[in-house]
Amino acid sequence: MHSSDDLNMLIEEARRHVGGDTHLIMNDIQSNYNDQDVLRQMDRVLRLRSNLVGNHLDRNNAGKLKDIVFLDLTLESYTRALTERIMHIDIGFEAYIREIGIIINNLCLSYDWVELKYIRDDFEMLVKVMSKSMHQDNARKIKSVVDRVKQALGEVNDRFHDVLQ
Repeated sequence: MHSSDDLNMLIEEARRHVGGDTHLIMNDIQSNYNDQDVLRQMDRVLRLRSNLVGNHLDRNNAGKLKDIVFLDLTLESYTRALTERIMHIDIGFEAYIREIGIIINNLCLSYDWVELKYIRDDFEMLVKVMSKSMHQDNARKIKSVVDRVKQALGEVNDRFHDVLQ
């Protein structure tokens, strides 16, 4: 994604295909494009992507499908840009946990891999809860889930590498 203009243009193209609740989420993203709270903006983008993927991928309407898919791809790219904006900043442990959860949920929307959904569920049930009371047993369980996340992201990278070859 090159700029907010690209995102705004694609939101406007898709807006005519969706209802009021989705319009509110779109407006929220547009009006907060430069929000300094990057995680909050990532949450907004995840909410819109979830809404679009869950409710608006109408394969019987080619025009709508094209507009929604292009917007979804741009939102995926925007999420990546937001992630890169805070990648090298110490945002604190709890914020890292929140960011990883958002990233995993975005990956689940982008890739229909069952293992990613299991990892997401384990992350939600184990890591988010156990990270609040750190002791050796919880640390081991969290590490096992994080190792699975790392392996899954490696597989994503490998698949892209194979496609590019």
